[in-house]
Amino acid sequence: KMSEKDIKDVLEIRKVLEELASGIAAENITKQEIAELKKLHRDFVEAFERGDREAVLEADTKFHDVIFNTTKNDKLIQIISNISIQIYRYRIAYLKLLTNISVPNQQHLDLIKAFERRDAKKAREVSGEHIEDQAQEILKSLNEF
Repeated sequence: KMSEKDIKDVLEIRKVLEELASGIAAENITKQEIAELKKLHRDFVEAFERGDREAVLEADTKFHDVIFNTTKNDKLIQIISNISIQIYRYRIAYLKLLTNISVPNQQHLDLIKAFERRDAKKAREVSGEHIEDQAQEILKSLNEF
């Protein structure tokens, strides 16, 4: 079991790496990858609406994986994957407590829009907010363990 400090540390690193990945992705992303993000985002929303938390997590994880993979930076992908494994169970807890997806929903859409515009600055900003919000929720959910 990770301490609250461990989780904070990991989330802090994840935020910076997600921002970095989103900035690079905005410059590299293909139309096909944008289409894939849109599909995964729809899967995320539909899974939430039917109450399938496993599918919500799967769609959200794949959504972020597409972003990481567009960076073509193997080291970055490796480090993020290592960190994701460490906080996976906390993301599950966070998604179990999620009663309203309007915020992550809007953030995913804003991120896709930034990618379409090749706006690296906006992509980094939205990505940072997205992870920051998730971090706050995960830390709030810690007493569930």
